[in-house]
This record gives sequence, C-alpha cells and structure tokens, in this order.
Amino acid sequence: WFTAQNGAGRNVIARLNPDGTLESAFNVGTGFNNLVYAITPAGDGTGDIYVGGEFTDYNGTARNRLLRLNSNGTVDAGFAVGTGFDNFVYVIAAADDGTGDVYVGGEFTEYNGLARNRILRLNSDGTVDGALVIGTGFDSTVAAIAPAGDGTGDIYVVGIFTSYDSAGRNGVARLNSDGTIDGGFTVGTGFNNAVLAIEPAGDGSGDVYVGGDFTEYNGFGSSGVIRLNSDGTIDGAFAVGAGFNGIVHEIAPTGNGTGDV
Repeated sequence: WFTAQNGAGRNVIARLNPDGTLESAFNVGTGFNNLVYAITPAGDGTGDIYVGGEFTDYNGTARNRLLRLNSNGTVDAGFAVGTGFDNFVYVIAAADDGTGDVYVGGEFTEYNGLARNRILRLNSDGTVDGALVIGTGFDSTVAAIAPAGDGTGDIYVVGIFTSYDSAGRNGVARLNSDGTIDGGFTVGTGFNNAVLAIEPAGDGSGDVYVGGDFTEYNGFGSSGVIRLNSDGTIDGAFAVGAGFNGIVHEIAPTGNGTGDV
C-alpha cells in the first residue's frame, strides 16, 4: 500500500538490498496505480518477477491486475496478458514442474476475454494453459494456492468458496494436474469460515498447514490454524489448544526439515 521507502518515492513496490537500502537498478518509475497483493519470482534464472493485485497500470503501461517485470523493473513484453483480469488477483504460485507456468487465483471471473472463475494456469508467454480444465471453477474468492510438491503436479487451493465445478468444497480443495478434484483428499464439511493460507509442511510427510479466520474443520474445533494429513484428515499431533484469537494471514515453514512453521 506504500508510496515511499525511507523517504524515496516507490509506489507500491520496491526492491531492497540485504542491508535494507533501495536497489536503485530496479527502477519502477511511477510504479503501480493501485494495490499489489502478490509477488512471485519467475524461478527460471532470469530474475524476473510476477506481480498481481488491483492495479490497471504500471509506470504508464496498461496491465490489468497481472504482469511480469524484468529484473531491472521494466515490463516483460513477452508475457502478454491482453485485456488481463476483470477483477482482483490475490495469489500467484509458480508451477513446480519446471515449465515456468504460474497458477493465478483471486476474485476474477474472466482473463483476456475467456471465462475463468477465480483460478487458471498461465503459460510463460501469458496464454492460458488449456490442460488445466476447471469447468465452472470456484464459486467465490481464491485466497491462496500451493503446489503439493510431491511430484504429482497437484495443487492445494484455499479461500472463501463453498464449491468447485459444482462439487461441495468448503474453503479447501486439492486439484489434480488436469483440474479435476483429487478425491483422495477428503475434507468432509471443510472449514466454517474463510481460509487464507496453505503451505506444505516440507518434512516429507505430505501434510499441509492451513490458516485463516475459521474456528472449525470438519466438525473439529481449531481456531486459525490446523495441520492436515495428505488424505485431508486432521493431524492430531499438531495440538494448538485454543489456537489463535484472531485471523491468520500467512504460514511459512522454517525450511530446516523439522516441519516447524
């Protein structure tokens, strides 16, 4: 939401050096004309980044809610979004299959003239990857997407939705790489309120941590955070007691193999 960093004008985006100073080589010009919600490295060695949010313009270039920036802050014209999204982008997740593709989720129902309800997969040139067939998609907001990271190409999706492609899914779903629901991940009645974050445990178990504004999952009380097994059942060894007294927006593994977050 910011417009400056340490007194220097930076509209909504900045790159910082390891010592906290601005990276001047990343030149954003006038920056974005509205909020940014997601930044994801391209992961292809270029140093490029994908950026998503509410914006419709970056440094004088029209881009509706999604673009790719080169490592110097200029727009990557090779990632062509056309008319872009008709509503907000909340999450961008890089595919974990080495293609350079990205999953995009949010509040939108259309991308570049094509109907896509709240989720899609884009190729590295900005075209829609038709191999992810979502049908009618999600009936409400997608807040977070996480590749399963187990070699299947599956993804976890969470949000405020209650169904995916007409199948009931309260707040969480696991999708196969072709867009169908993974029936092996059984959520039962799911969550009783908004889910805002999901992250694989990263300890080889296949479990996931889930966070949000909920107080219950499939009839079991858990406030704000829970750990689920790879089949969707609750991991009882992760005992949070009364949990959090407010909303959880982000979850990040420590990355040291312990499974801590």
